[in-house]
Amino acid sequence: MVASLLLMLALSTDESDIHDTGLIRTDDRRCRVRIPGGQFAASLAAMLDKSL
Repeated sequence: MVASLLLMLALSTDESDIHDTGLIRTDDRRCRVRIPGGQFAASLAAMLDKSL
């Protein structure tokens, strides 16, 4: 499998589901992005970041 990097422009983020206990932040962050180039140029996408 070959991994590739893709540049994206974040249009908006939603962190309303994130729980902050002061020490640990958990849950999901959602964002809408625009892909400016490549095979999916001008596409809009919704992303979910579960790395918090």
